[in-house]
Amino acid sequence: MEGTSTETDIARYTRTMNPYWVDVLAMLKLERPWREARGCLLIDDTGREYLDATSGFGTATLGHRSPVVEQALIDHLQAPGASISTFGWSSEASKVADTLLRLADADFDKVQFFSAGAEAVEAALKFAAIATGRRSFLGLSGGFHGLTGIATALAGEKFWSDGIATPLEFAETLPSLDPGIVRARLAKGDVAAVVLEPIQASAGSIEQTSEHLAALSDACRETGTMLIADEVASGIGRTGRWFGFHHWRSEFRPDMVVVSKGLTGALLPVSAVLCKNPVFDAVFGKGRAKIHGATMAGNPMSMACASAVLAEAERLDVCRLAAEGERIFRAAMAEHDPAGEEFEISGRGLMLAVRTKRVPLMELWVGMREHNVVMAPAPHRRGTLLMTPPLIVSAAQLQSIARHLVEVARSIVVEPPAPVGQPA
Repeated sequence: MEGTSTETDIARYTRTMNPYWVDVLAMLKLERPWREARGCLLIDDTGREYLDATSGFGTATLGHRSPVVEQALIDHLQAPGASISTFGWSSEASKVADTLLRLADADFDKVQFFSAGAEAVEAALKFAAIATGRRSFLGLSGGFHGLTGIATALAGEKFWSDGIATPLEFAETLPSLDPGIVRARLAKGDVAAVVLEPIQASAGSIEQTSEHLAALSDACRETGTMLIADEVASGIGRTGRWFGFHHWRSEFRPDMVVVSKGLTGALLPVSAVLCKNPVFDAVFGKGRAKIHGATMAGNPMSMACASAVLAEAERLDVCRLAAEGERIFRAAMAEHDPAGEEFEISGRGLMLAVRTKRVPLMELWVGMREHNVVMAPAPHRRGTLLMTPPLIVSAAQLQSIARHLVEVARSIVVEPPAPVGQPA
């Protein structure tokens, strides 16, 4: 039997899973395993503490290992009851659904649960195809909707779909939301749905203009095309509102909403699709009550987790925390970089991104790690680090991140380009 030392663990992971990822972690000097996580902190096996500005891919909205959520899971495990039943209905799932519909505060009627965000995106696309009788789907350049089949094809960067043996010709990405481009494509009448993130996470927390969102909503309605809001990253208070589309209530009017990360508590996989009765009835009506689902979808343990997360999120008023966190972070960045020479900030709430104007991203990224701050790059935007800490992050921690960003950037020496005509 293999030992349990860190070196043995790394060797086993390299041999059995993904050696290329181990190489990346080594390059970033993040190969030490995380042995503990609490609140906004990650602790490696040497005891070194890091401030997590990623929230574990945006899942730890309440912080890592929320005591309230963990206790709810312990209580659930200790209570009698079935884990998964082939037939029956779930009281806990209906409570979570009711809360989601209330927080969405829009004309949605039904909720269907799944596990991963990409799984829920695929379900929403399938629902749209059934409801419209169409088979084409549109995404937007810069978007990201997961790495399953159609979701991968709709990714806004070819990096994710390169190498797929059979490209999905019925999945396209629009270069922009220019009204002329949108209307011309939807006028063909073959598009079942447009899927769009209200704020594009992987593109560096980039949002669309109100005018473009309104034009898209109008064009979808005029052509009978479903509009899906992918709120996997932006939902459950992350942007300072319960859902990202709430920032553009009169302009952006989705037919379905997909949510995931903020429901999980960084503990169990949960995702959901919110839809309206006409869509739901088209999919599940006429003797098709179980035409779509998944074995673990809406399982009692995941629902106990989501229920506790939502209750605690409401108690803490995470929308207020995210909005206040944005104000504190922007103020701290303005204090340390008053002329904006080093960084440009984008996003809302604590779904932010910082784009370096001068220094190489890799050096900045590694430099932040050396200052005990873990950040992640924006896959679809060069020179950009995502800033998505837990929503319970303190003012002092936000100010510390801002200070370290500017200090690290100013410590990096960038050689001026060689004059034209002279060797570099």
